[in-house]
Amino acid sequence: MWTWKFAVLDSSGNTSSIVYDHTDYVQFLNARLKAMPQARGSQAALAKFLGVQSSFLSQVMSRRAHLSREQAVRIGEFFSLPYDELRFFMLLVDADRAGSKTLEEFYRTEIQAILREREEVQERIGVHEQIPDEAQTIYYSSWVYGAVHILTALPGTQTVKAIAAHLRLPQQQISEVVEWLRKNDLVMMDPDGKLSIGKGRIHIGRHSRHVARHHANWRIKSLDALERTTQADMHYTAFLGISREAMAVLKEKLMAFLQETEPVIAESKEEAGVVLLLDLFELN
Repeated sequence: MWTWKFAVLDSSGNTSSIVYDHTDYVQFLNARLKAMPQARGSQAALAKFLGVQSSFLSQVMSRRAHLSREQAVRIGEFFSLPYDELRFFMLLVDADRAGSKTLEEFYRTEIQAILREREEVQERIGVHEQIPDEAQTIYYSSWVYGAVHILTALPGTQTVKAIAAHLRLPQQQISEVVEWLRKNDLVMMDPDGKLSIGKGRIHIGRHSRHVARHHANWRIKSLDALERTTQADMHYTAFLGISREAMAVLKEKLMAFLQETEPVIAESKEEAGVVLLLDLFELN
């Protein structure tokens, strides 16, 4: 099912409670406190947790005072921030507390480096396995290579014949693909012809010269899936009119979603070959 939507979102300030959406620690604190279930008394609760007067925290929130590094660490405890998020929050605090422009620029450079790193999906989901560039040229030339690769991990598709039937492709074509995958250690075959997966999940970086073809292959394949959509499938398309700030929030949420799927995928039994596509881009 295709869904066409248009929406206009007005953004009057960064209200995201995600620390990576901020380059100002006061802005993050403000958003995080407002996002708490008991938002009305959240600032007083934080002041009590820190062992400071509410008036001091009010000065911090109005930028007339700064947190100490010890207080910043305690705030991480208050919000139960994971180590990586606490580290980022501490850099925000250090940047604002810096006594010189040179020191502030040092911290800002560290902050931007972390944000750039988070742009890379493979850093967020922890999949670093890659194949040599010459092999990538073949592997990403067609969706068939990736499909056969993954299907060899599923109980019902561990022979050339079964995969050919499942994909509705000629057995000779699948046989040639399997042979290539075997030569590149992506698939293994026992003496009885039973296939099993070799190298499992592999990742292609966004700067790879093959990435556009890889994305295109599976989006073309998704058009085929639309012709025979089942109850288990999901297709969603939306055209939005939003602020760039809101777009950044959506991107972070999608990246966080991918990160959250990792344990689900890792602990899952191999029962079905599934394609997951995500797109978020500015229309121009």
